[in-house]
Amino acid sequence: MSNSPRKRHHKKTKQPTWLAYFGYISLLFAAIAGNYFQHNDESLRLFEYFGSNLQRTAGDSLWPYTVQQGENQIPLVTAQGNGYGGPLKVIVKIKEKNQSISDVELLHHKDTPAYIARLDSKHFLRQFKGKALNSDFLVDADIDGVSGATYSTKGITLAVRDAAHQASDKLNMPPTWQPLPFNFSIKDIVLTLVIIATLLNKKVPQPYRKGYGLVMSVVVVATMGFWLNSSLSLNAFGSLFLGYLPDWHSHPGWYILMSSVIASLLFLGRNLYCNELCPFHIIQQWLNNLSGLRFSPDKRLLNNAKLGINLLLWLSLMLILLSRTPAITSYEPFAMMFSLEGVGIQWYILPLALIGSTVMNNFWCRLFCPVGRLLNHSLEIRSKAKNKFLKAKRIRVREV
Repeated sequence: MSNSPRKRHHKKTKQPTWLAYFGYISLLFAAIAGNYFQHNDESLRLFEYFGSNLQRTAGDSLWPYTVQQGENQIPLVTAQGNGYGGPLKVIVKIKEKNQSISDVELLHHKDTPAYIARLDSKHFLRQFKGKALNSDFLVDADIDGVSGATYSTKGITLAVRDAAHQASDKLNMPPTWQPLPFNFSIKDIVLTLVIIATLLNKKVPQPYRKGYGLVMSVVVVATMGFWLNSSLSLNAFGSLFLGYLPDWHSHPGWYILMSSVIASLLFLGRNLYCNELCPFHIIQQWLNNLSGLRFSPDKRLLNNAKLGINLLLWLSLMLILLSRTPAITSYEPFAMMFSLEGVGIQWYILPLALIGSTVMNNFWCRLFCPVGRLLNHSLEIRSKAKNKFLKAKRIRVREV
Protein backbone atom coordinates (compact mmCIF):
# COMPACT_ATOMS: atom_id res chain seq x y z
CA MET A 1 0.00 0.00 0.00
CA SER A 2 1.45 3.34 -1.01
CA ASN A 3 1.99 5.95 1.70
CA SER A 4 2.18 8.83 -0.76
CA PRO A 5 -0.46 11.47 -0.13
CA ARG A 6 -3.33 11.60 -2.54
CA LYS A 7 -3.87 14.80 -4.44
CA ARG A 8 -7.28 16.29 -4.07
CA HIS A 9 -8.85 17.57 -7.23
CA HIS A 10 -11.76 19.97 -7.03
CA LYS A 11 -14.19 19.33 -9.80
CA LYS A 12 -15.24 22.45 -11.59
CA THR A 13 -18.88 23.24 -11.04
CA LYS A 14 -20.45 23.02 -14.45
CA GLN A 15 -23.78 24.54 -15.29
CA PRO A 16 -26.14 21.92 -16.79
CA THR A 17 -26.93 22.48 -20.45
CA TRP A 18 -30.68 22.29 -19.82
CA LEU A 19 -30.39 25.14 -17.30
CA ALA A 20 -28.72 27.39 -19.88
CA TYR A 21 -31.44 26.63 -22.43
CA PHE A 22 -34.11 27.30 -19.81
CA GLY A 23 -32.51 30.68 -19.15
CA TYR A 24 -32.48 31.64 -22.83
CA ILE A 25 -36.06 30.47 -23.47
CA SER A 26 -37.43 32.17 -20.34
CA LEU A 27 -35.77 35.46 -21.34
CA LEU A 28 -37.35 35.18 -24.80
CA PHE A 29 -40.81 34.66 -23.27
CA ALA A 30 -40.19 37.56 -20.85
CA ALA A 31 -39.38 39.84 -23.79
CA ILE A 32 -42.57 38.77 -25.61
CA ALA A 33 -44.75 39.12 -22.49
CA GLY A 34 -43.26 42.50 -21.57
CA ASN A 35 -43.92 43.84 -25.05
CA TYR A 36 -47.48 42.46 -25.11
CA PHE A 37 -48.55 43.73 -21.70
CA GLN A 38 -46.79 47.09 -21.72
CA HIS A 39 -49.04 49.97 -20.75
CA ASN A 40 -49.36 52.13 -23.87
CA ASP A 41 -52.76 53.67 -23.37
CA GLU A 42 -51.85 57.36 -23.45
CA SER A 43 -55.36 58.60 -22.74
CA LEU A 44 -55.55 56.50 -19.59
CA ARG A 45 -52.22 57.88 -18.38
CA LEU A 46 -53.41 61.43 -19.03
CA PHE A 47 -56.71 60.85 -17.20
CA GLU A 48 -54.79 59.38 -14.26
CA TYR A 49 -52.52 62.45 -14.26
CA PHE A 50 -55.14 65.23 -14.66
CA GLY A 51 -58.29 63.55 -13.41
CA SER A 52 -61.61 65.14 -14.33
CA ASN A 53 -59.92 68.31 -15.61
CA LEU A 54 -58.85 66.48 -18.79
CA GLN A 55 -61.11 66.68 -21.83
CA ARG A 56 -60.86 64.65 -25.03
CA THR A 57 -61.74 67.00 -27.89
CA ALA A 58 -63.81 66.36 -30.99
CA GLY A 59 -62.22 64.78 -34.05
CA ASP A 60 -62.09 68.05 -36.02
CA SER A 61 -60.22 69.92 -33.27
CA LEU A 62 -56.58 70.96 -33.62
CA TRP A 63 -55.80 69.41 -30.27
CA PRO A 64 -56.57 65.83 -29.15
CA TYR A 65 -56.73 66.84 -25.46
CA THR A 66 -57.28 69.94 -23.37
CA VAL A 67 -57.13 70.52 -19.64
CA GLN A 68 -59.27 72.88 -17.57
CA GLN A 69 -57.13 75.61 -15.97
CA GLY A 70 -59.32 78.16 -14.22
CA GLU A 71 -61.81 79.30 -16.82
CA ASN A 72 -59.59 78.34 -19.76
CA GLN A 73 -59.13 75.15 -21.75
CA ILE A 74 -55.40 74.64 -22.27
CA PRO A 75 -54.38 72.48 -25.27
CA LEU A 76 -52.02 69.58 -24.59
CA VAL A 77 -49.45 67.91 -26.84
CA THR A 78 -47.42 64.87 -25.77
CA ALA A 79 -44.15 63.53 -27.13
CA GLN A 80 -41.47 61.05 -26.14
CA GLY A 81 -37.67 61.00 -25.98
CA ASN A 82 -35.15 58.54 -24.60
CA GLY A 83 -33.02 59.09 -21.52
CA TYR A 84 -30.28 56.90 -20.09
CA GLY A 85 -32.70 54.24 -18.90
CA GLY A 86 -35.55 54.41 -21.38
CA PRO A 87 -38.47 56.54 -22.61
CA LEU A 88 -39.41 59.90 -21.12
CA LYS A 89 -42.86 61.19 -22.03
CA VAL A 90 -43.65 64.88 -21.63
CA ILE A 91 -46.84 66.95 -21.62
CA VAL A 92 -46.53 70.37 -23.25
CA LYS A 93 -49.27 72.86 -22.44
CA ILE A 94 -49.88 75.35 -25.25
CA LYS A 95 -50.73 79.07 -25.19
CA GLU A 96 -52.60 79.37 -28.49
CA LYS A 97 -52.88 83.16 -28.40
CA ASN A 98 -49.16 83.71 -27.73
CA GLN A 99 -48.07 80.67 -29.77
CA SER A 100 -45.79 79.66 -26.92
CA ILE A 101 -45.39 77.04 -24.20
CA SER A 102 -47.46 77.51 -21.08
CA ASP A 103 -45.85 74.69 -19.10
CA VAL A 104 -44.01 71.37 -19.44
CA GLU A 105 -44.60 68.37 -17.20
CA LEU A 106 -43.10 64.89 -17.15
CA LEU A 107 -45.96 62.44 -17.65
CA HIS A 108 -43.95 59.28 -17.00
CA HIS A 109 -40.43 57.97 -17.41
CA LYS A 110 -38.32 54.84 -17.19
CA ASP A 111 -35.07 56.63 -16.52
CA THR A 112 -32.73 56.25 -13.54
CA PRO A 113 -34.49 57.98 -10.58
CA ALA A 114 -31.31 59.77 -9.45
CA TYR A 115 -31.05 61.62 -12.78
CA ILE A 116 -34.69 62.74 -12.70
CA ALA A 117 -34.25 63.91 -9.10
CA ARG A 118 -31.26 65.95 -10.23
CA LEU A 119 -33.36 67.65 -12.93
CA ASP A 120 -36.08 68.41 -10.37
CA SER A 121 -33.57 69.95 -7.97
CA LYS A 122 -32.31 72.24 -10.75
CA HIS A 123 -35.88 73.15 -11.85
CA PHE A 124 -34.93 72.12 -15.38
CA LEU A 125 -38.47 72.19 -16.82
CA ARG A 126 -39.13 75.81 -15.80
CA GLN A 127 -36.95 77.21 -18.59
CA PHE A 128 -39.36 75.97 -21.27
CA LYS A 129 -42.17 78.26 -20.07
CA GLY A 130 -42.86 81.14 -22.41
CA LYS A 131 -40.66 79.89 -25.24
CA ALA A 132 -42.06 80.25 -28.75
CA LEU A 133 -43.28 76.99 -30.23
CA ASN A 134 -40.94 77.30 -33.22
CA SER A 135 -37.81 77.80 -31.10
CA ASP A 136 -34.76 75.61 -31.63
CA PHE A 137 -35.00 73.72 -28.29
CA LEU A 138 -31.36 72.62 -28.33
CA VAL A 139 -29.30 71.91 -25.22
CA ASP A 140 -26.41 74.37 -24.81
CA ALA A 141 -27.99 76.64 -27.44
CA ASP A 142 -31.32 77.98 -26.14
CA ILE A 143 -31.74 75.37 -23.37
CA ASP A 144 -29.42 75.04 -20.38
CA GLY A 145 -28.35 71.45 -19.70
CA VAL A 146 -27.87 69.87 -16.29
CA SER A 147 -24.44 68.42 -15.60
CA GLY A 148 -24.54 64.81 -14.41
CA ALA A 149 -27.87 64.08 -16.11
CA THR A 150 -26.95 64.62 -19.76
CA TYR A 151 -29.05 61.79 -21.22
CA SER A 152 -32.18 62.80 -19.31
CA THR A 153 -31.63 66.48 -20.15
CA LYS A 154 -31.31 65.86 -23.88
CA GLY A 155 -34.08 63.23 -23.94
CA ILE A 156 -36.62 65.60 -22.38
CA THR A 157 -35.49 68.51 -24.55
CA LEU A 158 -35.91 66.45 -27.73
CA ALA A 159 -39.39 65.39 -26.59
CA VAL A 160 -40.40 69.01 -25.88
CA ARG A 161 -38.92 70.05 -29.25
CA ASP A 162 -41.03 67.42 -31.01
CA ALA A 163 -44.24 68.40 -29.19
CA ALA A 164 -43.69 72.15 -29.65
CA HIS A 165 -42.96 71.80 -33.36
CA GLN A 166 -46.07 69.65 -33.79
CA ALA A 167 -48.07 72.45 -32.18
CA SER A 168 -46.40 75.14 -34.32
CA ASP A 169 -47.35 73.20 -37.46
CA LYS A 170 -50.97 73.10 -36.30
CA LEU A 171 -50.91 76.87 -35.80
CA ASN A 172 -49.23 77.43 -39.20
CA MET A 173 -46.18 79.08 -37.67
CA PRO A 174 -43.10 79.41 -39.92
CA PRO A 175 -40.56 76.61 -39.27
CA THR A 176 -37.69 78.87 -38.21
CA TRP A 177 -35.88 76.31 -36.11
CA GLN A 178 -32.52 74.94 -37.18
CA PRO A 179 -32.12 71.23 -38.00
CA LEU A 180 -30.98 68.93 -35.24
CA PRO A 181 -27.16 69.20 -35.33
CA PHE A 182 -24.73 66.32 -35.03
CA ASN A 183 -23.14 67.01 -31.65
CA PHE A 184 -19.67 65.43 -31.78
CA SER A 185 -18.09 67.15 -28.80
CA ILE A 186 -14.62 67.16 -27.25
CA LYS A 187 -15.84 64.45 -24.88
CA ASP A 188 -16.66 62.16 -27.79
CA ILE A 189 -13.24 62.84 -29.32
CA VAL A 190 -11.49 61.99 -26.05
CA LEU A 191 -13.60 58.83 -25.64
CA THR A 192 -12.66 57.71 -29.17
CA LEU A 193 -8.96 58.34 -28.55
CA VAL A 194 -9.02 56.42 -25.25
CA ILE A 195 -10.67 53.41 -26.94
CA ILE A 196 -8.10 53.46 -29.76
CA ALA A 197 -5.26 53.72 -27.22
CA THR A 198 -6.52 50.67 -25.30
CA LEU A 199 -6.90 48.69 -28.53
CA LEU A 200 -3.25 49.42 -29.32
CA ASN A 201 -2.08 48.17 -25.92
CA LYS A 202 -0.95 44.78 -27.27
CA LYS A 203 1.00 46.46 -30.06
CA VAL A 204 3.26 48.26 -27.61
CA PRO A 205 6.78 46.71 -27.36
CA GLN A 206 7.10 44.43 -24.33
CA PRO A 207 9.65 46.59 -22.41
CA TYR A 208 7.26 49.57 -22.49
CA ARG A 209 3.98 47.72 -22.02
CA LYS A 210 3.87 47.95 -18.22
CA GLY A 211 4.46 51.70 -18.24
CA TYR A 212 1.94 52.16 -21.03
CA GLY A 213 -0.65 50.18 -19.05
CA LEU A 214 -0.06 52.31 -15.96
CA VAL A 215 -0.50 55.55 -17.90
CA MET A 216 -3.63 54.22 -19.57
CA SER A 217 -5.15 53.18 -16.23
CA VAL A 218 -4.77 56.75 -14.93
CA VAL A 219 -6.20 58.16 -18.18
CA VAL A 220 -9.20 55.78 -18.08
CA VAL A 221 -10.07 56.64 -14.47
CA ALA A 222 -9.69 60.37 -15.13
CA THR A 223 -11.70 60.40 -18.36
CA MET A 224 -14.08 57.42 -18.42
CA GLY A 225 -14.65 57.74 -14.68
CA PHE A 226 -14.57 61.24 -13.26
CA TRP A 227 -14.92 63.38 -16.39
CA LEU A 228 -17.27 61.40 -18.64
CA ASN A 229 -18.77 59.09 -15.97
CA SER A 230 -19.44 56.65 -18.82
CA SER A 231 -19.20 53.34 -16.99
CA LEU A 232 -21.35 50.72 -18.69
CA SER A 233 -24.10 49.27 -16.55
CA LEU A 234 -26.78 46.65 -17.07
CA ASN A 235 -29.09 49.63 -17.56
CA ALA A 236 -27.30 50.46 -20.83
CA PHE A 237 -27.53 46.91 -22.15
CA GLY A 238 -31.17 46.69 -21.09
CA SER A 239 -31.90 49.83 -23.10
CA LEU A 240 -30.10 48.28 -26.06
CA PHE A 241 -32.12 45.03 -25.83
CA LEU A 242 -35.40 46.96 -25.61
CA GLY A 243 -34.55 49.36 -28.41
CA TYR A 244 -34.47 52.42 -26.13
CA LEU A 245 -31.65 54.00 -28.08
CA PRO A 246 -30.60 57.60 -27.41
CA ASP A 247 -30.67 60.01 -30.31
CA TRP A 248 -27.48 59.58 -32.33
CA HIS A 249 -27.25 63.30 -33.07
CA SER A 250 -26.98 64.10 -29.37
CA HIS A 251 -25.17 61.02 -28.03
CA PRO A 252 -22.56 59.76 -30.53
CA GLY A 253 -20.38 58.73 -27.58
CA TRP A 254 -22.92 56.10 -26.52
CA TYR A 255 -22.78 54.51 -29.95
CA ILE A 256 -18.98 54.74 -30.11
CA LEU A 257 -18.56 52.97 -26.76
CA MET A 258 -21.24 50.30 -27.30
CA SER A 259 -20.14 49.49 -30.85
CA SER A 260 -16.48 49.25 -29.73
CA VAL A 261 -17.33 46.87 -26.89
CA ILE A 262 -19.56 44.66 -29.06
CA ALA A 263 -17.15 44.69 -32.01
CA SER A 264 -14.23 43.67 -29.78
CA LEU A 265 -16.30 40.73 -28.52
CA LEU A 266 -17.37 39.57 -31.97
CA PHE A 267 -14.28 40.18 -34.06
CA LEU A 268 -11.37 40.18 -31.61
CA GLY A 269 -12.66 37.74 -29.00
CA ARG A 270 -11.65 40.29 -26.40
CA ASN A 271 -13.52 41.79 -23.46
CA LEU A 272 -12.14 45.26 -24.08
CA TYR A 273 -14.41 47.00 -21.58
CA CYS A 274 -13.89 44.93 -18.44
CA ASN A 275 -10.16 44.47 -18.92
CA GLU A 276 -9.13 47.95 -20.02
CA LEU A 277 -11.98 50.50 -20.16
CA CYS A 278 -13.82 49.98 -16.87
CA PRO A 279 -12.66 52.65 -14.38
CA PHE A 280 -14.21 50.80 -11.44
CA HIS A 281 -12.12 47.72 -12.29
CA ILE A 282 -8.97 49.88 -12.15
CA ILE A 283 -10.00 51.49 -8.85
CA GLN A 284 -10.38 48.01 -7.33
CA GLN A 285 -6.89 47.04 -8.51
CA TRP A 286 -5.39 50.19 -7.03
CA LEU A 287 -7.06 49.58 -3.67
CA ASN A 288 -5.85 45.98 -3.60
CA ASN A 289 -2.28 46.99 -4.48
CA LEU A 290 -2.40 49.68 -1.80
CA SER A 291 -3.56 47.24 0.91
CA GLY A 292 -1.12 44.50 -0.14
CA LEU A 293 -3.67 41.82 0.79
CA ARG A 294 -4.05 38.88 -1.56
CA PHE A 295 -6.92 36.75 -0.31
CA SER A 296 -7.40 33.91 -2.77
CA PRO A 297 -10.76 32.14 -2.33
CA ASP A 298 -11.18 28.42 -2.89
CA LYS A 299 -11.90 27.49 -6.51
CA ARG A 300 -15.18 25.92 -5.48
CA LEU A 301 -16.26 29.26 -4.01
CA LEU A 302 -15.40 31.06 -7.25
CA ASN A 303 -17.25 28.45 -9.31
CA ASN A 304 -20.31 28.75 -7.09
CA ALA A 305 -20.01 32.54 -7.24
CA LYS A 306 -20.12 32.28 -11.03
CA LEU A 307 -23.41 30.40 -10.78
CA GLY A 308 -24.63 33.10 -8.40
CA ILE A 309 -23.73 35.87 -10.85
CA ASN A 310 -25.48 33.94 -13.62
CA LEU A 311 -28.61 33.81 -11.48
CA LEU A 312 -28.34 37.51 -10.61
CA LEU A 313 -27.88 38.39 -14.29
CA TRP A 314 -30.85 36.23 -15.31
CA LEU A 315 -33.11 37.76 -12.64
CA SER A 316 -32.07 41.28 -13.64
CA LEU A 317 -32.72 40.65 -17.33
CA MET A 318 -36.08 39.03 -16.55
CA LEU A 319 -37.16 42.13 -14.58
CA ILE A 320 -35.93 44.45 -17.34
CA LEU A 321 -37.72 42.56 -20.11
CA LEU A 322 -40.97 42.02 -18.20
CA SER A 323 -41.24 45.60 -16.95
CA ARG A 324 -39.52 47.14 -19.99
CA THR A 325 -37.71 49.36 -17.49
CA PRO A 326 -33.90 49.08 -17.61
CA ALA A 327 -33.48 51.35 -14.57
CA ILE A 328 -35.26 48.78 -12.38
CA THR A 329 -31.90 47.03 -11.87
CA SER A 330 -29.91 50.17 -11.01
CA TYR A 331 -27.88 48.75 -8.14
CA GLU A 332 -24.36 48.77 -9.58
CA PRO A 333 -21.99 51.22 -7.87
CA PHE A 334 -20.17 52.49 -10.98
CA ALA A 335 -21.85 55.86 -11.58
CA MET A 336 -22.12 56.56 -7.86
CA MET A 337 -18.38 55.99 -7.42
CA PHE A 338 -17.54 58.89 -9.71
CA SER A 339 -20.50 61.25 -9.16
CA LEU A 340 -21.27 60.48 -5.49
CA GLU A 341 -24.94 60.40 -6.41
CA GLY A 342 -26.97 57.23 -6.04
CA VAL A 343 -30.24 55.74 -4.90
CA GLY A 344 -31.24 53.20 -2.28
CA ILE A 345 -29.06 50.13 -2.10
CA GLN A 346 -26.21 51.74 -4.06
CA TRP A 347 -25.17 53.57 -0.89
CA TYR A 348 -24.53 50.19 0.77
CA ILE A 349 -23.09 48.32 -2.22
CA LEU A 350 -20.36 50.87 -3.02
CA PRO A 351 -18.64 50.71 0.42
CA LEU A 352 -18.96 46.90 0.39
CA ALA A 353 -17.32 46.69 -3.04
CA LEU A 354 -14.49 49.05 -2.09
CA ILE A 355 -13.76 47.33 1.24
CA GLY A 356 -13.91 43.92 -0.43
CA SER A 357 -11.44 45.08 -3.06
CA THR A 358 -8.84 45.86 -0.42
CA VAL A 359 -8.93 42.20 0.62
CA MET A 360 -9.46 40.41 -2.70
CA ASN A 361 -8.36 41.63 -6.12
CA ASN A 362 -11.33 42.56 -8.35
CA PHE A 363 -13.76 41.67 -5.57
CA TRP A 364 -16.84 43.14 -7.29
CA CYS A 365 -15.86 41.93 -10.77
CA ARG A 366 -15.27 38.34 -9.70
CA LEU A 367 -18.21 37.87 -7.35
CA PHE A 368 -21.03 40.27 -8.25
CA CYS A 369 -20.71 42.23 -11.52
CA PRO A 370 -23.58 41.40 -13.94
CA VAL A 371 -22.09 43.45 -16.80
CA GLY A 372 -18.81 41.55 -16.64
CA ARG A 373 -20.67 38.27 -16.55
CA LEU A 374 -22.81 39.28 -19.54
CA LEU A 375 -19.74 40.20 -21.60
CA ASN A 376 -17.75 37.13 -20.55
CA HIS A 377 -20.74 34.86 -21.24
CA SER A 378 -20.93 36.39 -24.71
CA LEU A 379 -17.25 35.49 -25.18
CA GLU A 380 -17.96 31.93 -24.05
CA ILE A 381 -20.78 31.60 -26.59
CA ARG A 382 -18.50 33.01 -29.30
CA SER A 383 -15.74 30.58 -28.38
CA LYS A 384 -18.08 27.58 -28.49
CA ALA A 385 -19.54 28.67 -31.83
CA LYS A 386 -16.05 29.17 -33.26
CA ASN A 387 -14.88 25.74 -32.07
CA LYS A 388 -17.91 24.04 -33.58
CA PHE A 389 -17.35 25.88 -36.86
CA LEU A 390 -13.66 24.87 -36.99
CA LYS A 391 -14.52 21.28 -36.07
CA ALA A 392 -17.12 21.08 -38.85
CA LYS A 393 -14.61 22.61 -41.27
CA ARG A 394 -11.95 19.99 -40.39
CA ILE A 395 -14.48 17.21 -40.91
CA ARG A 396 -15.39 18.57 -44.34
CA VAL A 397 -11.68 18.75 -45.29
CA ARG A 398 -11.13 15.12 -44.23
CA GLU A 399 -14.13 13.99 -46.23
CA VAL A 400 -12.75 15.67 -49.33
